[in-house]
Amino acid sequence: MIRKNSHVKITNRSDTKSHDTITSEEANWMAMNWGRCPDCGQRLLGGPKDRNSQNVLCEDCSSEYNICSMTMGLTNRLGKASDDRKIFYGAAK
Repeated sequence: MIRKNSHVKITNRSDTKSHDTITSEEANWMAMNWGRCPDCGQRLLGGPKDRNSQNVLCEDCSSEYNICSMTMGLTNRLGKASDDRKIFYGAAK
């Protein structure tokens, strides 16, 4: 169960507009709150995937991530998704 507003306690953050690997603090928060965005705490939508990774999009703040298999433990930011990219998640407005 997600603790309300627990995402705001993340102090070591990656740049939300970058394509960097998320910080260990963000990764730990995502592992404890699976399916939730570390930026705003809202639900992540599943998108394009392959054998080892999946792209996910926050339905609220449009942060986009590429999550590699959990055994590898890598999650990269893809920046903020444009309306054109949201189509891949069924979230086009």
